[in-house]
Amino acid sequence: MAGTAAASTINNKGNIGLVLKDVTSQDALKGYATGAVIAGFDAAFTDGWGRELTSEGNYKTVSYAERVKAYTANTALKGVLSGKDKSSWLTIAGTGALTEIYQYSAGRGPDTRPGVDRVKGPEYEVLPDGFVPREVYNGVDRDGKNIGLNLTEGCGIFSICHGTPISNGLNQVPGFNSFATLHDTWMSDLETYKGDEMSFLENIGSMPPALFVNYGAIYDKYRPQIEAEKKRAQN
Repeated sequence: MAGTAAASTINNKGNIGLVLKDVTSQDALKGYATGAVIAGFDAAFTDGWGRELTSEGNYKTVSYAERVKAYTANTALKGVLSGKDKSSWLTIAGTGALTEIYQYSAGRGPDTRPGVDRVKGPEYEVLPDGFVPREVYNGVDRDGKNIGLNLTEGCGIFSICHGTPISNGLNQVPGFNSFATLHDTWMSDLETYKGDEMSFLENIGSMPPALFVNYGAIYDKYRPQIEAEKKRAQN
């Protein structure tokens, strides 16, 4: 609802009457309800299928067969609620698969919000469960700022290092920090597998697929609201 209100405020140049109309439109209300049903079903029934919650608060996959069942159930529910044609079902199945990849890799879902300041600053660490840690922000677990190289020296003002202006600016792009969280996890896994630091080509080359998985998973997460906004714009 907040996202709809924000988009409507921009589109209608602050006209409160039109914003209220958009926020309470039939398509918008349907989008809220659909998103709530999907999220509630996932949290109540399928979150724990084939996963274990680690002491650090992340979900670790322990059974691929159970995750396939969870993915199938979620895809079926989303398809039934959308009531769309075959191509829409394929999109739902595809973005749902990207969500599974993201959650498997990062131990949690993508977050469109900016990352918060990390207590240890540029110092990089990986939790015992193999995932990138979060920070406690106003009593809530949030991803830290994970954009940029984790260097403590040799970073100029125009470099993309943790805490530099460019890094902080990219952090404000919706969903970009969750891409960095996913990419950091992949790089950590790669270094563990190789027993050595990643190469420049491995770092750069893995960014496009990480971006694709991240924003595909975000689209899957907010698909009902996005589709409702598209309908509202068309009308």
